[in-house]
Amino acid sequence: MEKIVIIGLGAAGFGAALSAKKQNRAADISIIDQKDFDLMHQCGLPFVLEGKIKSFSDLMYSINAERMGIKLISNCNVYEIDFNKKKVHYEKNGKKEELHYTKLIIATGSKPFVPPMQTKNRIFTVNSISDTKEIQKNIKKGESAIIIGASAVGLEVAVALTKKGMKVKVFDMVESAFPKSI
Repeated sequence: MEKIVIIGLGAAGFGAALSAKKQNRAADISIIDQKDFDLMHQCGLPFVLEGKIKSFSDLMYSINAERMGIKLISNCNVYEIDFNKKKVHYEKNGKKEELHYTKLIIATGSKPFVPPMQTKNRIFTVNSISDTKEIQKNIKKGESAIIIGASAVGLEVAVALTKKGMKVKVFDMVESAFPKSI
């Protein structure tokens, strides 16, 4: 029997699980993830900052893993992958466990790049709930903020901070926002 282990439950991990189930309905699929919730709409983070969405929990939703026949192991950390023995070692609630696999998919996502800068002010990213909560704690009416990146999320954060009374400037490497959309 095919045993598929997916590390990471973001959009890529969820897409991989759906694709694997579609290819082989009988496959034994397990997803290991650090979060204590299934999926979250990251694009909604600026709207929580602005107050249009009441809480971060409104951005989260369940993938109904059990109904799809997928084992979800959440709120744990993978600490080793033994590629020779095809085993993933993880820790959950202080207990070390392992999963054998025939196929392994690593879908752990990305981390924002913060260029090295000399600054006395804090630098924030908008990639997770904890990142966005840090921004919320540091919003001060009348103070200035610089947004690096004129992406949809960057521009939505700029709007949210402006509505909270901050002076905001947006910088990007290209001359206009969404240059490929023209």
